[in-house]
Parts: sequence; C-alpha cells; structure tokens
Amino acid sequence: MFRLHGAALDIDLTDVLVDLAHSGVDVALRIARAPGANLIARKIAPVRMIACASPDYLARRGTPRQPSDLGSHETLSYSYLSLGDSWMFYDVEGRETQVRIHPVVHATNGDLLRALALAGGGVIVQPDFIVEDDIAMGRLVPLLEGWHLSAFNLYAVYLSRRHLSPKVRVFIDYLVETLGKP
Repeated sequence: MFRLHGAALDIDLTDVLVDLAHSGVDVALRIARAPGANLIARKIAPVRMIACASPDYLARRGTPRQPSDLGSHETLSYSYLSLGDSWMFYDVEGRETQVRIHPVVHATNGDLLRALALAGGGVIVQPDFIVEDDIAMGRLVPLLEGWHLSAFNLYAVYLSRRHLSPKVRVFIDYLVETLGKP
C-alpha cells in the first residue's frame, strides 16, 4: 500500500514528453534506452518490447516469420517511438535488422493500439506490461520467434536531487519497490 502522510499527489497520465523545467512537474516516468542528459534518473524496471498481433489478424494475413515480412503487414504504430516508422530487431547473435513499416494507424497511446490489435487491426510493438496479460490469455500472439526488439528501461526522471520533495522521493521508492525487477 502506498501512503503519504499529510501530502497529496497530482498524477497526470499522458504520453507527451513533458519539459520538467517549464511545466511545474516534479517527476516524470519515461521508457527509454537512456534518460535525458540534463535530468537525474532513477531506473525503476526493465521494459521488454514485444511485437504481437491477434489470432484473428494472423489467420487473415499470415504470420510474419522474419522482420522483413512486416513490410507487407498492417501495422499500428506508437507515435512517440524513438525510431518512428522503423522497427529495429536483433537476432540471437545480436545482429540488427531495421524494418521500415507503413502504419495504418499512428497513435499516442499504447492502450489504444492494444485495443486496435485485439480487434484484429494489425501488428503492434508495445511494452510487456501493456500486452503480457493478453498474450497469456491467447488474445495476442507474440511474433518473430528468435528475434527481439531494443531493450528499454522505465526511469523516474527529475531535475535536482537537492530540491526533490519528500513525497516525490517516497513515490519513486514505492515504484522501485513494487515495479522493480531483480
């Protein structure tokens, strides 16, 4: 249970990259390979990106076996993905393959893309925490066995250690304790 004695948190759930210096935001959570250079960052947890699609979509369009197969598939793309409309895959030896996709949908929200994929709309690349329950229940199928996407981490980022309020420090500690993975 998360408790702050005598303090309140205002939480804004947006995927927009917030400018901490000018927005009045104390801490932001970012999924990135590396946090911004001008920020203090605390790693919360690793985030695995997964390419997947619904069984219905795969029955209609076939299952991609190689990353290059994605060029002929309907894709649903996250607008803030750092590589844009290129997805980078790595084989078991670590060799990279970059695939240019042509999304039928761009969206700024992973949950919306998940819903579209569940409805048979196409292939998505999303963080494990968004799609893992659907994969476990068979509603989404992971793709491209033997390939993986770039590794990311969830970070709490803030401007200064000296001016970090106790409530923000407690919040970050809670996130590390509950979401952090060994």
